[in-house]
Amino acid sequence: MHLPILSGKKLRTLGLMACLLAPVLALAEAKVGILFHEQDSYWKFAATLLEQNANDKKLSVTSKTLSANAAENAQERAIRSFTGNNAPAVLIVNPAAAKLFKSELTGITTSGTKLIVLSGPAPTGLKHVQIGTPPAGLDDAGAWLFSPIVKDATEIAILGTPGNEQEKKALEVLQFTHPKAIVRQVEAKPGEPELSVVNRLLAQYPKVAAVYATTEEYTNALLKGLKEKNRLGKVQVVGCGVMLPREIERAISKNHIAGWVAQQPAETCAKAIETAIALINGGKSVPPVITTTQYQTITKANLEDMRVQQLLP
Repeated sequence: MHLPILSGKKLRTLGLMACLLAPVLALAEAKVGILFHEQDSYWKFAATLLEQNANDKKLSVTSKTLSANAAENAQERAIRSFTGNNAPAVLIVNPAAAKLFKSELTGITTSGTKLIVLSGPAPTGLKHVQIGTPPAGLDDAGAWLFSPIVKDATEIAILGTPGNEQEKKALEVLQFTHPKAIVRQVEAKPGEPELSVVNRLLAQYPKVAAVYATTEEYTNALLKGLKEKNRLGKVQVVGCGVMLPREIERAISKNHIAGWVAQQPAETCAKAIETAIALINGGKSVPPVITTTQYQTITKANLEDMRVQQLLP
């Protein structure tokens, strides 16, 4: 058997083809992980977008999303999906997962996995790339949207996870702009539905004139609770959630909601997969922080704007 003798030109061509194919082959073999904690509407939507973007790029994806009250054994199973032989080339997490699994993530990154944290920084000492507007941007948006509808010496309420950043920022802004306002809060019991929390709030504080709901789930529950008590439009509402659902658009147009902070994870998720590919291919030019646009404030005044209408499903 005689092997063909290749000319220098053909050898150079084959070498160039190998160089071009190498990143493609690397991507085909690379694993990308997604690990989120606190399973609300935003992170469910973000996980779906990440999976779609990764699949479009022919990446192998493993995705785990834990609810806020996930049992310890569920947490252990989730993190094991990304350790040992299951370790991905890049792992994408949200701030809550980074905080919960700090020690495990430290071990994973020491073993070579690159870490991307969406929409917020990771705990100190955890090597990572941060993608997304710092949380303060979103928190400020909701707080300053809520502040103008509040009147001095009136009762107002904040609905959401006790102690979360949006709640803290709202309290900080209100103390500055309306120091005489009376802030009411009702802490949710473990596993208590949002509507139950809303009904307790409205029953305990019937004079509440304005409410800031820091999640989409609480916004929807608040609208339902107010409707049942024939108080829609009588209580000022600012809500927060993913994009612009049709029911929220209708509520704004009917003056049932004064303002809405629309979270926009699409750009952040696309940038996360783009960054993951760059990290797989060496990542020499990847900056430690990548800023994206993650939210837009909406009122009746700008409801018909093209940029707002593009957020509708």
